[in-house]
Formats: sequence, C-alpha cells, structure tokens
Amino acid sequence: MRATHLIASGFILVAGAGTAAWSQTPNNQQVNPQITDAVTQANVEVLGDAPADAMGNLYQETDQALANAAHNATSAQQNANTVLQATTTQGVEMLDAETASPAEPD
Repeated sequence: MRATHLIASGFILVAGAGTAAWSQTPNNQQVNPQITDAVTQANVEVLGDAPADAMGNLYQETDQALANAAHNATSAQQNANTVLQATTTQGVEMLDAETASPAEPD
C-alpha cells in the first residue's frame, strides 16, 4: 500500500494505514516516495503487531495473577498449620492437666 502525501506551505502530510504525520520540507520540495513508503510500512507494522502485543500482555497478566494466587494459597496453608499446631499443643496440655494425678505429699 502506498502512502499519499500532500505538500502545502512547506509541510508534508504522510498518510497511510489510517495514520498521518506531518513533517516540514525545505523549500516546498517533493518528498522521496521511498520515505513515504517507509513511513507507511512502519505504520502498518505497528497496526499488525498490536493484536499479538495485546495477547502477550494478557497472558503475562494472567500468569502473574495465577502466581499470586498460588503464593497466597501457600501462605494461607502455612498460617493455618501454625494455628493448628498451637491449638493441638494447647489441647494436649489441657488433657494433661485434667488427667494428672495430684502430687502425693511427702
């Protein structure tokens, strides 16, 4: 696809692939068509890469969210184990206190 260009008052409008850019030309000279083609190709490349970039960002954000969820689950499990160990220890101590025989006087 070729870019269209318009020269007016020393500026050139390079349009292609739905985008436009202005650049000043010295002495109202015609811009080399290779330049306008290069700008057009760059614009088309950006538009062509956009879907892949968007999907890459989506996958990266999803992976990060899943990694955070796994980390949070591990942390919650460790905290639960600490609480369960403490309650088990306290329960065993209570059982020992209830079943202990009174000390015999000397």
